[in-house]
Amino acid sequence: MDDQLRSREELLVELEELRGRLAGTTAASASASPVAADGKGPPDAGLAWERVFDTIGSAIWIMDGQCRIHHANKACEGIFKKPVADMIGRHCWQVAHAAGKPIDGCPVSKAVATKKRQALELEQNGRWLEVVVDVLHDPFGVVSGFIHIVNDITDKKEMEVLIRDSEERYRNIFQNNHAVLLIINSESGRIVDANPAACRYYGYTLPAIREMRITDINTLTPEQVFEEMARAKAEQRMYFNFSHRLASGEVRPVEVYSGPIVLNGKQLLYSIVHDISDRKKVEEERERLIVELRDALVKIKALSGLLPICASCKKIRDDRGCWKQMETYIMEHSEADFTHSICPDCAERLYPGYFSDSD
Repeated sequence: MDDQLRSREELLVELEELRGRLAGTTAASASASPVAADGKGPPDAGLAWERVFDTIGSAIWIMDGQCRIHHANKACEGIFKKPVADMIGRHCWQVAHAAGKPIDGCPVSKAVATKKRQALELEQNGRWLEVVVDVLHDPFGVVSGFIHIVNDITDKKEMEVLIRDSEERYRNIFQNNHAVLLIINSESGRIVDANPAACRYYGYTLPAIREMRITDINTLTPEQVFEEMARAKAEQRMYFNFSHRLASGEVRPVEVYSGPIVLNGKQLLYSIVHDISDRKKVEEERERLIVELRDALVKIKALSGLLPICASCKKIRDDRGCWKQMETYIMEHSEADFTHSICPDCAERLYPGYFSDSD
């Protein structure tokens, strides 16, 4: 399409230089041809013009002041599905639309009325055509004819529809998503776009957040932020744990899934942000309980299995082979403690006469 447009402009320059000659040509009969009357062919300038004319990718008619076609290049056959010879001498609307008069909105009619360039995009037989009509003037400034240029822009229109549908799908997914979504320029760190969920979460209006950079939100240093964005852009890493600062000044832990995305031809980064404050609290509580349990397990000492005890003195042999008083051994291997008193039998045996049955 761009090549066709450039060629059209180049042709218009050529035609501008030959405007005087064309003014005379359009006054000739409908069957006029650039071939000389003697049949020996046009002069060198005419040949050069013909070569330029036929190599243009756009379909071009040169018409007289009554909108009859005097010249048509080879590209016209591809657009209008007729030989060039069948176009010469006919009105443009007869060839283009098989109509007996100009169609509504015809750019040729508008050019006749305004004496200025006119343009139109129209759909015809399943194709989209771009039509541009330029006015030719004779040396006295009188309209002597028109240049009618047509380009098939069907591919461009189909691409526009695809882009529009793609953008609409993107907008629906982006705007209606309940997750916090950011679009970031990885080169500058500027926040290009944010969905409503992001505005609510961070506490900024959309215009305000679009004026910010991700370094205004992320608590890492700018250098660290750009290093992480570079990793995300290169797809070396897609999952991150950050701390983000809200408009209120509160800092919250977030997990971010980020990667490259192309929008409007620009390489950007998308970021899906999840607040993990509640999860962090649960994890911290779980860690605290694990530590407490571990400490409790360290403190718990249980007695089990067979204990080697002396049948006479009742001392117990420990793991190192040392014999210890029973109470000492139990205190060392459990949470039990002892208070000392004396039972009645021992009191009577040890202290006869001091205790009696009634005591």
